[in-house]
Amino acid sequence: MELFAAGDAHGEPPHIDWAHDYVASNNFQKFRMTNWAECPNYEVVKGPLCVQVRRWGFPHSPAHPLFTPSRMHMDVKYTFYAGLPYFFKEGRMEAVKEFEITYLRDDEWVLSQGPFTDLVWMDRNGVLHEGAVAGGHSDDLWGVGFFHRDTRDAFIALFLEHSAENFDELYHSGSPTLNYFGDGQIWSRWPARDGPRFKDGAVLKQRNAYLVIRYEETAKVEGMRNRLLQPLQIGIGGLPKDINAAPGQALARVGETLETAPLKPVLWAALR
Repeated sequence: MELFAAGDAHGEPPHIDWAHDYVASNNFQKFRMTNWAECPNYEVVKGPLCVQVRRWGFPHSPAHPLFTPSRMHMDVKYTFYAGLPYFFKEGRMEAVKEFEITYLRDDEWVLSQGPFTDLVWMDRNGVLHEGAVAGGHSDDLWGVGFFHRDTRDAFIALFLEHSAENFDELYHSGSPTLNYFGDGQIWSRWPARDGPRFKDGAVLKQRNAYLVIRYEETAKVEGMRNRLLQPLQIGIGGLPKDINAAPGQALARVGETLETAPLKPVLWAALR
């Protein structure tokens, strides 16, 4: 798939995930993490269950190093799990001094060459809808994405957390579109716009899951978001009462002893 640089003279190399960024007051310069020629701070953690990639620092403008204000610190971490049909992005944007912007984006994905045919979006109640975003929901979205009606390929973002501290003008926007400058499919979330002013210590936080799945039914996507919002919790409790703890015997529930379940050792041997 060819990456798209958003038209002539955009001044930036192509990306898939374009966020995070903000535009200074009076539309003077756009500051992106993706403008870093070299990432100032990063770490990669690899293990058998997941890989985490984290980047953090102050974003650069296209005129860097001529114009290098340090006022909005950004921190983004991706987590990819082995064998799961989704990955996570966690982001934090913190104002370290008071300043004004034109607008800000914290989740923007551009997919080139039109790989999808249809839109999907999720409302505040976790209900997934197909087609264009209905009126009244454009600033209260909790999932967006695309699918292909024939191949059933899908790429869908589920917004699990999107909150702010010391900032009262947060929008949950990001309506998807199938035709961006005639050469891309995009969603772009603008959580702060119309010239807001950030106080020192204002923080915007997010946690998103991105599904790369075969699109079969809306209930499957809705159920996946519910499980991610309410993961299984490990707790401490008493042992079950229906256990066999006779002297000299294995500790087991009724029906799981060697006498009552002869198939169990066979299963263990196969697993070994």
